[in-house]
Amino acid sequence: MQPKFDVSEPTPTPPPAAPRRLWVWWILALMGLAMGWTAIADSFVREEVKKAPENGVIHKLKEYVQGTVSKTKADPDDLLSEAAAKSTASESDALTYVIAAYEAKAKPDPRALELLEASASLRAQLGHLLYREPNPDTAALVKNFITEEDDQSVVMRLHATEISTNTDSRSYRGPDIKLFAVLVLGFVAAVIGGVALWIMYLVGRQEGRYHPRGFAWTPYSGAEADRMAMRAVIMLSGYFVAGLLPGKFAALGLLILPLGIVIGLFAPIFGVADPLQKIIGPWVPLRRMLGRAVIAEIMLIPVILVVSLLIIPLNRMLPDPSHPINDVLKEKPEIGLLIFLYFQAAIFAPLVEEIIFRGLLAPAMSKCLRPVWGVALSSLLFASIHPQGLGGIIPLACIGAMFAAVAYHEKSLAPSIFMHAIHNFTILTIGYLLA
Repeated sequence: MQPKFDVSEPTPTPPPAAPRRLWVWWILALMGLAMGWTAIADSFVREEVKKAPENGVIHKLKEYVQGTVSKTKADPDDLLSEAAAKSTASESDALTYVIAAYEAKAKPDPRALELLEASASLRAQLGHLLYREPNPDTAALVKNFITEEDDQSVVMRLHATEISTNTDSRSYRGPDIKLFAVLVLGFVAAVIGGVALWIMYLVGRQEGRYHPRGFAWTPYSGAEADRMAMRAVIMLSGYFVAGLLPGKFAALGLLILPLGIVIGLFAPIFGVADPLQKIIGPWVPLRRMLGRAVIAEIMLIPVILVVSLLIIPLNRMLPDPSHPINDVLKEKPEIGLLIFLYFQAAIFAPLVEEIIFRGLLAPAMSKCLRPVWGVALSSLLFASIHPQGLGGIIPLACIGAMFAAVAYHEKSLAPSIFMHAIHNFTILTIGYLLA
């Protein structure tokens, strides 16, 4: 009797399922709430700072010397009379008074100068040196020590520049009607074009010509979604920690932020290393990528217009949802700072934020929830890291959702990165021209 041998291949044993790590989502939720609360609180603080000097002497003087208001709205002689009433009430009032006296070409009260000279404050001492007997050498020295950006420092720095260079080229710059007309016409044309593109897209969807392809990285299991979320948490922690640093340690944020990004992208998470190509997805041909980005940006404009109109009643009760960069642009930044702002807004932010929110969080959340909820929640988190406050969260979330829609439609982050870059570049340029 011949022995029987089983020569069939054994059935492979499936690998054990990776354990879930739900605590990652709790960390993400707490971090999102903290960042959202910080952005909202900061917007209220900025609003109070703006309101406090809104009708003050020094704020009007700053607007006058910067050429943003005319002499009829900020007459130096009237401001000097107003400041003289409190010329010796405090060091700050004394400094405001001597600044106003210089601007009005009047001799300051010696008592105010004595108060500044006796002060232990560096700013008061600089004000005493600059305005006691203005001369080019002293002004050039004082200018190097004026580094703050409050109203008094801005005016003192401009005065020091004028005294040290013996120039006075200021003039009132009224609104540029031609520029304003071009921007308005461009906006109207973009709204009309955006509506037309939406109609074409919806008709194409009905006819089956457009098919969303899904996210670049779609997790196959909940454990993989946990790993994606953990990468996002590590990258967001750089934003979170950098935002908490006090002013004198703010420079450390330039080290902490990229460190968190590098670790979140390239370090093995839960023992698994994920290639960057897996997160970004396949490269899209340049022509198609730019075309999709520009079309989507135009389609975004009517969406933002409608959302902004709908939330007008809400915004009337909230602080102005303007970005702090707008305040920097009003101060006429030097070319080096302007280049840095463009790099940060049009290159760094689009690349990093698209990876975090559309490459990692949107697909990970869509795996655990329905895709629409994944996109909505990731877009709210995207809005929470921007410092526009409560009034800007809804429009920013809509912008993030549009970026997510582009990434989902093309199965690649490349078009959404380019769209994000175009959006930020356009907003920053318009803000610079208007400022």
